[in-house]
Amino acid sequence: MKALLYRSAGRGMSISGTPAAISLLLLAALTRGADIPCTATGWVIEEPLPGLWCTNAQGQMMLRGNAHRVYVESSDPRLTGERFMFLNGDGQADGSTLLSGTGYQQASGGLWQITFRGVMQADYRLQLSMVGYGVGGLVDGLRIEETMTRDWASSPIDPAIPYYSTGMIKPPPLSTHLFSDDFSQGLDGWSHQESAGAVTIEVVEQQFRVHADWRGVPGDLEMNTTFAMAPQAPWSPADGQTLECQVDLVSISQEATNVAFPFLGTGSATFYHFSKSQNAVSMGKYVADYGLVIFWCDNTVQLPATNVTLCLALTPDLENTIITTRVLDKNRQNALVFERSFVDTPQVDASLTTSEYRALTGITTVTLSPDPGPPIRAGMAKGVGVFQFSDGHQPPVHAIFDNFVLRLHEVPPLGIAPVVQLTWPAPAGVYYAVESAPTVQGPWLPVQELQIPGLQKLTIPQSRPAEFFRLRGAP
Repeated sequence: MKALLYRSAGRGMSISGTPAAISLLLLAALTRGADIPCTATGWVIEEPLPGLWCTNAQGQMMLRGNAHRVYVESSDPRLTGERFMFLNGDGQADGSTLLSGTGYQQASGGLWQITFRGVMQADYRLQLSMVGYGVGGLVDGLRIEETMTRDWASSPIDPAIPYYSTGMIKPPPLSTHLFSDDFSQGLDGWSHQESAGAVTIEVVEQQFRVHADWRGVPGDLEMNTTFAMAPQAPWSPADGQTLECQVDLVSISQEATNVAFPFLGTGSATFYHFSKSQNAVSMGKYVADYGLVIFWCDNTVQLPATNVTLCLALTPDLENTIITTRVLDKNRQNALVFERSFVDTPQVDASLTTSEYRALTGITTVTLSPDPGPPIRAGMAKGVGVFQFSDGHQPPVHAIFDNFVLRLHEVPPLGIAPVVQLTWPAPAGVYYAVESAPTVQGPWLPVQELQIPGLQKLTIPQSRPAEFFRLRGAP
């Protein structure tokens, strides 16, 4: 019996032959903090839903909808308790069954959410790979990685035969609140950038309110903008870290010319902004003595007019800065209703021309500038502002903000390692040799001999030349 597949030296891959499977090995960078090793033993205590066995047109036996409870005793108390397992299985010609599914376990005031896959042999021996995340309580944000095995059993679900597992509890990503203000103490530490017109900034009922009257003031970016900066402190996220500010936009008077925005930058002279108006959202960069840059403007989305959270996030990536914008609907439990990202590189990046922006918005009182080039990677300033695309005759702007937050967080970057991982099931008593060759005609040479039944894995460095792989039945 032979299974054949081809690995390209490049990124693309093609596969043939079903007994062997190929997958890219994805490596997640470890976050700060120590990994905690753990072991556990589990027993089936109930099988309320045995599931259904069925046969497809190719004669393959399949198990669907099995549910059972397992009591787990772990060396780490955060993993001790009842675990509900929901699994599906696909029978193989050699009598083994490929398994996959999900599991849930209450622990330490929270909940583990687990996914798993593996193989059960014809004699019901079992090997599963399990990963999951904690939600709430003492397990919130933690990650669990386990390998679970079971020896020979008399049935697929055998209460008398325990499961054994080894694994790691890994710490959550970095999440640090750098600054937050619910305005319960007024505007302590905030500063206001003066502008033309009659502008009032105050806190009323623990909400930050802006009233700006620019009637009679010419339509000019410098003249028709007012913003407030939170207490300044230096920030400089590292590669893989994200600096994010959020602010609740409670309301803004609904004229198409009015815009509310959070911003992050070096100060009042240079900053990124995420702007929401009645009919559009846009993201850009302002550089004093240069002009306003708009990288994109979207007038196709239908967003709530009130009670939304505006999010602006910066993620350094080598010499670039990734700017991510989001809108959350507070009336729908902070449901994500808009998200868009842009990569600001050291080069001059594509941005909207004045005519393109005017065509999208119908606003003719602003002139845009092209991108000057360098991205913003560190700064001092964060805050909120209001702008009016005014012709000098627009009614005053009323805007209400609340709950300004600045946080630094770190999500483990998901990367593709320069390796290829081969995986295949090997039932008890049957062994395979892995062979490789530069062409399908050969010569075929052994790569590795494996003598352990179960779901086998073999990692191949991608730095090797392009090659074919096959499994050959070994004595």
